[in-house]
Formats: sequence, structure tokens, C-alpha cells
Amino acid sequence: MVKHALNAFFNPKSIAVIGASSQLMKWGFLILHNLVRGGYRGKLYPINRKEKEIFGIKAYPDVKSVGRQLDLVVVIVPAHAVPQVLRECAEVGVKYAIIIAGGFSETGVSGRNLQEEMVDVAKSSGIRLVGPNTMGMYSSTSNLTILMPPIPLRPGNIGFLSESGNLGTTMMQSGIVNGLGFSRYVSVGNQADMKIYEFLEYLADDKATEAILIYGEGLGKGREFLDVAKWVTRKKPVVVYKSGRSEAGAKAAASHVGAMVGSDRLYDSAFRQIGVVRAERSVEMVDMISVLSRQPLPKGNKIGILTYGGGWGVIASDFCGIYGLEVPPLSSELVKEMDKFMPPHWSKGNPIDTVGTLDGTIFRRAVEVVLESDDIDGLMVLGVGGFSFFIHYYRTFSLLTNRQLSEMKVALCDSETQIAKDLVELINKYNKPIIVTSMADVAMSDAARVLEDNGITNIPSPERGAKAMASLVDYSEYLRDLGKRKRKGKK
Repeated sequence: MVKHALNAFFNPKSIAVIGASSQLMKWGFLILHNLVRGGYRGKLYPINRKEKEIFGIKAYPDVKSVGRQLDLVVVIVPAHAVPQVLRECAEVGVKYAIIIAGGFSETGVSGRNLQEEMVDVAKSSGIRLVGPNTMGMYSSTSNLTILMPPIPLRPGNIGFLSESGNLGTTMMQSGIVNGLGFSRYVSVGNQADMKIYEFLEYLADDKATEAILIYGEGLGKGREFLDVAKWVTRKKPVVVYKSGRSEAGAKAAASHVGAMVGSDRLYDSAFRQIGVVRAERSVEMVDMISVLSRQPLPKGNKIGILTYGGGWGVIASDFCGIYGLEVPPLSSELVKEMDKFMPPHWSKGNPIDTVGTLDGTIFRRAVEVVLESDDIDGLMVLGVGGFSFFIHYYRTFSLLTNRQLSEMKVALCDSETQIAKDLVELINKYNKPIIVTSMADVAMSDAARVLEDNGITNIPSPERGAKAMASLVDYSEYLRDLGKRKRKGKK
């Protein structure tokens, strides 16, 4: 029932924006602009008592004047006016309402009373509420962008639920920069009515969504959330950043969305038991959902490390160990095979130090030989994508001629771009994850674009790269253990 009901929420045929505005920088202007600019496919009705039209769309003085049933209304009015607006919506059979305004339970007793009045009005008329105190939502299947920030959203396979609007939209921006795309996004706000676990339940069977990211403070009703998450993780990976880990954080959550934060240790234990992958830092959210949504799961925890320089390999090894990954020694057979093409002074061990070789064919062959080995379940590649900086430097500060610069570009950047294409090919060939890490600014390099367009995000430190690999290993182990339990149950 939840799934079918929420189809109308994520794919509404008609939307009214109550409080739409033609005045620049008002929320009613920004949200309506993003709806129109995003290419929403249904009927759109701006509601404003003074305007005749906004963005070339006929405006109406109130929802009654629209003259039709509305699937969704976006309410952009001050908090004190919301209950009366919902009473008017009830008269025309509105199904869902997104309440943008703050000033409710997060502000104290008077705000809580106002929120309770709003919920009572909605429940008595069958309207489901999202929010209040929300940044809005996004749905790729209907080109639906009900957001304040002007985010050029990219459709993709990640569903994102957030108890913070600003953090949520910022994380989406970060994901998009790193080549990710989103299927759904909901800023759940105070969860006065609809709870985060209801949206999670919908995403479990949503064909547009293959992985789920969640930022939580109180997680609504914690027990219900965990019960739903336990079922969802059997189908799709779920990454959660759960804040309120300290007393100071718990107090901040209460003042932010009125959240009551439960025991962090209990959540941590529960997440491990039900297969939820927990991000401990905000930067890990994008790292983890990137690899879990686009990379194959490893069969074990044995990791190969391939690097242009030995120091980075040492750091990567350190953090692989910290996160429970094994960096096994190379077998004598593998060393013998690599001796055939590696530079004479290569490390002959794991991490595999290519001692700064600029020969792309050597790098590709090393990747392939390692992935062919049954002793390696996944590979970290350190340093790909940074050669574009060399060209920028030499073009700006060097004495090289244009011909020499061109030759260097072919030798470095073009070769590195081919390495990126090779990595994509080899992931698909061997069905093993490859995590690429580079400390250089690689965002504009051709190699980085090739990787991102094909599901490989550059993770900008070996520490974060190891943690992302560990998230793949942990989720893979959970699914294997689940399979074993099911087989024992059948017996």
C-alpha cells in the first residue's frame, strides 16, 4: 500500500505551488523556477492572489480556483498560515502536501502546538504531509525538482533521504560533481506525518533506485526504521550517516528538526547486524554510495594496491589494515609473471610500486595480471588522473616549445586517458572492484571524466579509498552470510 500510494507522490500528474512568486530570491520564486526549468511533465498551477501569471504560466488566487483535484501541493507560506491552507486543500481532495516553512516543533512548545494542529487537519482530511521544515524533493521519472537551490540534477540510480535539507542538497551537488546520478531525493524535515522509513520502504522496490543513501538525526521512529532497513538491505545497499553521536550533536539535532536521538552504540550495533553500511564522516557518504551503486562486490577482503610511488602504498596498506582488509603478499607465480614487464626495481610485493613508470602499457598489464589472480578480490589504484597538472604547469611556467608540450601531452595525458578506459574494461572483464585514488586535482582531466562517466569515482585520499573498499567488502560479507543462513534454514 505504501509503495502504490507513494507512486502518486513521486510521479504526480498535477501540482499546485501555494505561495508561488515572481519576486526574485523569494522561496516561491526559486522553487517554481526549478520546477519549470527542470521540465516537470505534469500540470502546474502557481497559487498567488496578486499575480496573473508567473514564468508564463497562468496563476490562480487559491486552490479552489484551479477546478480540479491535485495530487501534490507545495506550501510556501509562513508557519502560522499552514493549517488554514491545508483546510482549503482538503476541500479539493489534495493527496500530498510538502510543507517548506520552518517554525514548528524545532522551535519549542508553541511550534509543537502549531505542528500538532497542522497534522490534525491533514489526518482528518486524508492528506499526507512531508515536512515541515523541508527543502523539498526530486524525482527523476517525472522530471520533478521541488528544491530551492538551483542544482542541475543528473538522473541516476541513487535514492537519497535526508533529515537536513541543506546538507542533502550539498551532498547531491558533491555526488553530481563526482559523476553520480539520483533517482529520488526527499528532504523529510521534521517528519510530522510521513516518516523516513516510509520512503525507505518505497525505495526498496523502486526500479529506478539501485542504492540508497540516508542522512539521519533521529530517524523518525527508530524501531520501525530498523525493521524496514533490515528488509531493504537484502535487496539493495543502504548507506547511513547517523549524526547525534555526542551529547552536543544530540542537542543540535533537537533544535534542528526536533529530533529525539537514540543511543548511538545501539544504532551502531543494529546497523552491523542488519547490513546497513555506516558512514562515520560526511565525506564518506559520497565515497561509499558511489562504489556501492556502481562497482561489483568483492568475493573476499584481499586487496591489491597498485601505486606510482611507494609512500602512498604504505598509507593505503595502513588503512586497509585499520578497516579490516587484508593486503596479502604476492605469490611467487605472480611475481614471476610481473617480472616479465615491470621496471627492474619494482617492489616485488603488495603494495605494487611501479617506481614512477610513465609507460601506460606497463600499468595496464600490471592491473590485468593482478585482477587475474585468485589471491586478489579487489584493487586500489593510486595516482591515476594527476598528469593533467603536469601539462598545466609546463604550459604556464616552462621553457618548452608548443611541439614539446604536444608530445608531452600525448605521452602523459593521452596515455593516462587510455589507462582510464582500460580500468573500465577490466572491471567488467573480471567483475572485481577497482577504486581509484589521487591526491592531485583531477576533476578536469580527461582520465577522470572517462572514469566518472563509467562508474569509477576518484576518491581523493588513500584513507578514504580504503574505507570505501571496506564498505564494499562489508556489504558483500553481509549478503554471503545471509545466503548461508537461508540455506541452513532450508535444510
